[in-house]
Amino acid sequence: EALSRQMDSAYQQERLARKNGSGDWTEAADDALRTMFHRGVVLAQIAHHFNCKPGAVVARLKKLGCLSE
Repeated sequence: EALSRQMDSAYQQERLARKNGSGDWTEAADDALRTMFHRGVVLAQIAHHFNCKPGAVVARLKKLGCLSE
């Protein structure tokens, strides 16, 4: 429960940062992205969550080693 609240807070902070034009991925965002990916969250939902395009999510997942080139 506490971990879930902490992750939700990190998600919200990252989403606000991206909404305000910050395109840099933070360590917290990378952790959240990995978690969402490994939990099977749909790509469109992940992109919406981070307020970015699906292609940006795919590129980041590749950079993090979650997807092969």
